[in-house]
Amino acid sequence: MGMKRGSILLVDDDAIILTGLGLVLEKSGFTITTASSGERAIELIRHMRFDVIITDLVMKEVDGLHVLSAAKAADRETMVIVLTGYIDVSFATEAERLSLDDYLLKPCESDELLFRISRCLEKRDMIRRTRTLERTVALLLRGYHEAALVGERLLQMHGESAPYLERYFAEMVHLACAIRPQDRRISFVPAPALPVAATPAFQLPLLGSLLYAATAQWAEAVAGSDASTAGNAREHTATVSVGLLTEPSGSLLTVDLSLNELESDGFGYAEVERRAQPLIEASKTLSPGLDGSFRVVDNATCRYSFRVGSTGLPVVEAEESS
Repeated sequence: MGMKRGSILLVDDDAIILTGLGLVLEKSGFTITTASSGERAIELIRHMRFDVIITDLVMKEVDGLHVLSAAKAADRETMVIVLTGYIDVSFATEAERLSLDDYLLKPCESDELLFRISRCLEKRDMIRRTRTLERTVALLLRGYHEAALVGERLLQMHGESAPYLERYFAEMVHLACAIRPQDRRISFVPAPALPVAATPAFQLPLLGSLLYAATAQWAEAVAGSDASTAGNAREHTATVSVGLLTEPSGSLLTVDLSLNELESDGFGYAEVERRAQPLIEASKTLSPGLDGSFRVVDNATCRYSFRVGSTGLPVVEAEESS
């Protein structure tokens, strides 16, 4: 059996249509849930999440527009397609107000319905990618400003003494983990020698921001993994190891994120990997020429690598100075 393409709630008070469409969509690889009334559909929407909801417009008691309204209230990323025998100004106005994603005139061909479903899923994925990227950019910017404050305070307290970068990066890890206080079991391990004297001052907030965002996302993924296995969850001891290589062409920051103790079945890095690509993409908005990568080293460790060029201000700093 092939991979499922998504979950669909099919709503119609006509049993023949409900059964017929359900069979077509199941054969096309979708997981189908059916509701023979608008009331039943709304009850299901309150307790379940669906990728797409396909609903008839005209039904007794609760119509398709009420189903649409309930779906968008529960999860605005759920795609809704309305099947209708006619279109008038009243329907068009209300459908637009409720953010209807698509509609089809009945009777409709199965190929056309499948095309509309695929288009809706593409739209949902684009919305999710955009929102994820926006959240990640916001996380990086928050980290950038936190890093600037931390750097200024540490310089005033200690100057650029030997352990300056160690203190700097350690505090950024602590701030990232403080987003979720229960994740403070994370320890920090610096590289044997962090080259503070050779690191351009303008790069430090940028490097701190990248460390902050990578650590925060990883801590969220670990916490999510623990929550999903609440009955078997154990206290994880985790380590963030930071390395920094400074050359005339720029700086290479490596962030190794490791779990020191694992469940017998190991910790899955799928969630970390899912979050990594938006972070790599978003990081490019902070500085021209910034190049990032992510890889899973083994079943206990993943690694972010960020190469920052030696010329040009970070975008956020250039914008503030203009």
